Amino acid sequence: MRPAHHRPDGGFRTPWLDAADGQRGFGDLMKWQWDRLLTSLPPDPHPESIPTGVPEVAPAGLAKGEVAATWLGHATLLIQTQDVTVLTDPIFSERASPFSFAGPARYLPAPLSIDELPRVDAVLLSHDHYDHLDEPSVKALNDRFGETLRWVTPLGYRDWFGQRGIRRVVELDWWDGITLETETGSEFRVTAAPAQHWTRRGLAVNQRLWASYGLSAGGAAVYFGGDSGYFDGYREIGARLGPFDLTIMPIGAYEPRWFMRPSH
Repeated sequence: MRPAHHRPDGGFRTPWLDAADGQRGFGDLMKWQWDRLLTSLPPDPHPESIPTGVPEVAPAGLAKGEVAATWLGHATLLIQTQDVTVLTDPIFSERASPFSFAGPARYLPAPLSIDELPRVDAVLLSHDHYDHLDEPSVKALNDRFGETLRWVTPLGYRDWFGQRGIRRVVELDWWDGITLETETGSEFRVTAAPAQHWTRRGLAVNQRLWASYGLSAGGAAVYFGGDSGYFDGYREIGARLGPFDLTIMPIGAYEPRWFMRPSH
């Protein structure tokens, strides 16, 4: 039987949302931009006013069941347990865009460069939007870690990675899981879970799946929410994959609510 989030004609959908609420159209986008022009928004913060710090990326002596997470900006986190290190939605570029000269720019550089990262065992990718799937960062991570790095994605990403010479890709449907092993022999488990979001890369809309993840590693349980609107599925995720020692939830891109509510 075809899962409810698989469209009959190919691609994916959010089955608990109706069509009008599940996907914003061009007219909605234009209304949002027009409203922005008519609304008095506060100025962007000066970079100097944003607190910064030097991340401690390799906490010494993590015990079994302990977990450390270092926020590297947006949805990029370095998650460390006793023997396993995982990176989420890596974006180290200046812009979240297909272009280096245009598109949303970060206020501050990433607090670490890819060369400064410790050994990374796996990358969890939630979806294909440019602020989560960043091609320059993917290529740089592959250049540094090569075949030792595993990439865990929702359905539909293997070809994209393969076109860039990256073969160690695991695609998961919602509720599918896989047990992986680090280069030093430690096992960890990743399970894909639902999220209330969508995908678009170029003209391809919802041809790739989106997901959140449960991670079980080093005696600790972590939930990474990717991008998602609030939905009742969180109860099922908690019941099936929790309880979690650390939950990482998306909280940005929440205004205006009429536009953002289905997906953020």
